[in-house]
Amino acid sequence: MPERHRSLRATFDHSWKLLSDHERDVLARLSVFRGGFDRNSAEKVTGATLPLLASLVSKSLVHQIEKGHYDLHEVIRQYAASHLDEDQARCFETCDRHSEYYLDFASQYQQKLKSASQQAAMREMTAKLDNLRAAWDWGIKHKKFDSLGRAVRSIGWYYEVSSMIREGIEQLELLVSVLKSEAPDAQTNKALGATLVQQGLL
Repeated sequence: MPERHRSLRATFDHSWKLLSDHERDVLARLSVFRGGFDRNSAEKVTGATLPLLASLVSKSLVHQIEKGHYDLHEVIRQYAASHLDEDQARCFETCDRHSEYYLDFASQYQQKLKSASQQAAMREMTAKLDNLRAAWDWGIKHKKFDSLGRAVRSIGWYYEVSSMIREGIEQLELLVSVLKSEAPDAQTNKALGATLVQQGLL
């Protein structure tokens, strides 16, 4: 490892040791977010309270982008992720919460994307797009077909309205491929039907 990387790691190690156990736990869990997060998502996914987020901001480990919205510097995120990876059960639990949170978020936007508030809905989904992609990917890998099935119409509409047609087709194809490999039942058939409709529209 180059000297400058060793020095940076040593700095992070020192800062890490100064944190409380709860602060270390939350910071490690915050590394699952992509492209930032808000107070509500941080609390639901990691258990972070507002005072704890404020403490991490004061220590320059979390950056407050604007009121109620936060992000981690990529180097800090990678360092925190390395600690999260040390506990596979905690890592799985956190990624699972993250996926459920954002797939549920997406499922609530189906009607908004078809209404007069479409532009506002698009801005809100675009701000969370990196997290939505990560949640979609985790959901597919871990066969969360119920959550994916509820979110697929919103996801399809988002890609259509945003004109990101190719990415939309590719993302939906990932789900189609996995669903077709499963033994058919009511849940998978319902999710497959909804996914094929949205893919066909794109």
